[in-house]
Amino acid sequence: MKWLSLNCRGLASPAKKLAFRRLMETEWVDVLFLQETINLIDLVIPVLESPVPRWQFHALDVRGRSSGIAFGFNPRTIRLLNVWGRNGCIGANIF
Repeated sequence: MKWLSLNCRGLASPAKKLAFRRLMETEWVDVLFLQETINLIDLVIPVLESPVPRWQFHALDVRGRSSGIAFGFNPRTIRLLNVWGRNGCIGANIF
């Protein structure tokens, strides 16, 4: 199982979206953690799903100027048992 943690400092710019897409296409990652997504859940999840449409993502809303966290996983290789989060912390039980 391959894990990747990335401080993305927002994914609003086209250059960052392209870099994220290339990273996900070249690395065979099973679980992805993102810090500083700097966006609300409703906005960040579609941005994350666009380069890897078969993945599932969960996120927490931004609290402050420089925050936001998300994680994603490949449901073909990982099974999600439970997910929770609050106050800038997100967690999951996976199998």
